[in-house]
Amino acid sequence: MLAKVKETIDAYGLLQAGDGVVVGVSGGPDSVALLLSLHRLAPEYGIRLHVACLNHMMRPRAAQEEAAFVSRLAQELGLPVTIACRDVPTMARQGKKSLEEAARQARYAFLEEVAGRVGASKIAVGHQADDQVETILLHLLYGAGTAGLGAMSYRRGRVIRPLLAVTREEILAFLAGEGHTYCLDSSNLDTDYRRNHIRHRLLPFLEKEYNPRVREVLWRTAEIIREENSLLESLTRRAWSECLRHEATGTVELSARVLASLAPALQRRVLRLAYSRLLGEGKSLPFHHVEAIRSRLGVREAAWQLPLGVQARLHRGRLRLQRQSLPRGEISFCRRLAVPGSTPLPRGGVLETSVLPGEALSRIDWKEVPAHEAYADLGEPRPQLFVRYRRPGDSFYPLGLGGRKKIHDFFVDAKVPQELRDTVPLVTTATDIVWVAGLRLDARWQVRAETSCAVHFRFIVNQP
Repeated sequence: MLAKVKETIDAYGLLQAGDGVVVGVSGGPDSVALLLSLHRLAPEYGIRLHVACLNHMMRPRAAQEEAAFVSRLAQELGLPVTIACRDVPTMARQGKKSLEEAARQARYAFLEEVAGRVGASKIAVGHQADDQVETILLHLLYGAGTAGLGAMSYRRGRVIRPLLAVTREEILAFLAGEGHTYCLDSSNLDTDYRRNHIRHRLLPFLEKEYNPRVREVLWRTAEIIREENSLLESLTRRAWSECLRHEATGTVELSARVLASLAPALQRRVLRLAYSRLLGEGKSLPFHHVEAIRSRLGVREAAWQLPLGVQARLHRGRLRLQRQSLPRGEISFCRRLAVPGSTPLPRGGVLETSVLPGEALSRIDWKEVPAHEAYADLGEPRPQLFVRYRRPGDSFYPLGLGGRKKIHDFFVDAKVPQELRDTVPLVTTATDIVWVAGLRLDARWQVRAETSCAVHFRFIVNQP
């Protein structure tokens, strides 16, 4: 099993020397195997580990025993540990969410908090190959596109999944060989939970009646779909740049002609992207609305009322999606950022950009970089960049703070005067914030030792 974990880490670049890694450990076999594996491999990769365990307060006595088990295990391994409690049942009730969803959100929020506090760059969780298979079936049964059918990724932000190619059977064999005990969560047997129903009823039925190797087949299918979805996401970013004609707060305008010329798969993705850019990350346009728009791209005039107060209108070759009521105080501005070059801003000032090769980066004294400048590793090919002001729901991963933070909350913590918050430029890609000008870079774009090329941003205030 260790060889497979190491192969996964190397294949997907999950760990780099010097990484601090928060390891989420519940006490169950998967997370115990994850912790033991990373502890064994830590000297080879030059990483430091911090154990984190969350009591969801769903099984009071058992959860306390599991937390005590995790604490003892961390102590045996000589590792620091953080134990915390969150009242997930109350969170689920107040947020009108399922227990599963509330627990997942609480768990990741806790892990991000710990990572920020201890200065960790990675969060390792114990999802394994059988979890992946169950996720695929869940998404398939309840509806998903290629992003959903690709299931969980090996890396998303700072979260890594080193066990994703390892089966439950391999994990149990590893623990038996190591002579290590673990805890069993009785709630994993409760088939009232959808995932448990799939695990204990649907998958055994499929193995018995249809294909004894169905888990292997589904896992392999997810691998293929995820890689192909990555390509589609790259093509979508390119198609978005070609279609976009105007973007401002509360409004997106696309070329109907260019959109109609795209393959149906890209049409759907561009439309969903336009909708989510209006309403914020996580808002998805339902399939039947997407198809209603696609079916009439060739006509001269058409209009649609979309969910959450968005109106779409086709007029004179342009498709406009617009929120019908704009929140007070928003400023309607979004412009493509010239790279390299200069981009003027509506209230005076300019954003200057240049591109620096890796050898130039090695000569920079990072401690002396002023607040009005930043350097970002955007990868290759470099995405189209934009400059705009904040929108409702904007969030990013502030460098050095750990975890995701809403722009509003970041401005409050940074003591940005309320009257100035709508005028702070944000450098973005089509989907993500890169730099809050003059304040903070997003941690996902940080320049690293292996960076071969970076974009240098310089925010000049009140330049005529």
